[in-house]
Amino acid sequence: MKKTTLITLLGVFIFGCSYAYSETLLDSTRTELSYLNYNKSSKLAKQVRKISKKYSDEWMESTLALAISLHQNQPDTKSEKIRAAKLYQELIDAPTRNPIQAKAMLLLGRFESERDYLNDKPDYTKSRALYAKIIKEWPNTKLADSAALFKAQLDIYSTNKNEILKGIDFTLDWIKTRPNNPFASLQYQLIATAYFRDLNDPLKSIDYFLKAEEIGLPPLTQMDYFYWNLANISEIGGQTNIAVKYYKKVITDVVGSGFAFESQIRLKEMGINPPILDDPFAEAVE
Repeated sequence: MKKTTLITLLGVFIFGCSYAYSETLLDSTRTELSYLNYNKSSKLAKQVRKISKKYSDEWMESTLALAISLHQNQPDTKSEKIRAAKLYQELIDAPTRNPIQAKAMLLLGRFESERDYLNDKPDYTKSRALYAKIIKEWPNTKLADSAALFKAQLDIYSTNKNEILKGIDFTLDWIKTRPNNPFASLQYQLIATAYFRDLNDPLKSIDYFLKAEEIGLPPLTQMDYFYWNLANISEIGGQTNIAVKYYKKVITDVVGSGFAFESQIRLKEMGINPPILDDPFAEAVE
């Protein structure tokens, strides 16, 4: 009895040490991945996979980390990219339900939609199927929102008018269903760009750019370019008041914009006295 108890306690101790070690390695893997140090993160992820029980949370996360490391590592190597795709698929096929599987679908979808190495060919059909699978199996999640955005991009960037219109309809339905999704503003901008660039409808383009601004542009938006682009499209579409408003915003709202001087010229051509262009170096000179 004492011997059995001792063995059990020893087993628990060894398991505890192994688990703690794998957690430490996993933390290091996360850190190196966040630093984009893919060579090191891939080595660490391999170690965690080796000591973790297959399909455990640690194994799933380390497998995803290894796949991402191989997928993003530079220079692009065919063997690494193919290995990454296989790892994504292994996660997707795992006999469990884990949010990491949805992440793997999303990343494999991106993988299939791009050229990842010399002579690689995108597989848009497979990419769309993966995005559709996320939307179906993981609805009402940010991952589904991401999949919806990427699916719409494939349709709208296709240059095929029917595909573009299908992508627009899909995106508008998605926004209607999930109006507070984090990509709604980007989705409106995607639609706006398609209407101007591909469908020759500047008025609808203006409308959707304004909707994107109304609900809040993403934090990293290059504001002067957004204003400049909207002003140009508005001028082309005969919406003079909107064009004037956004040419002025380029000058007054974004200090040191490369579009500011050109915006002054456009306003003068329209018979409008432009705002004075601030000199960002004035204080330094003084």
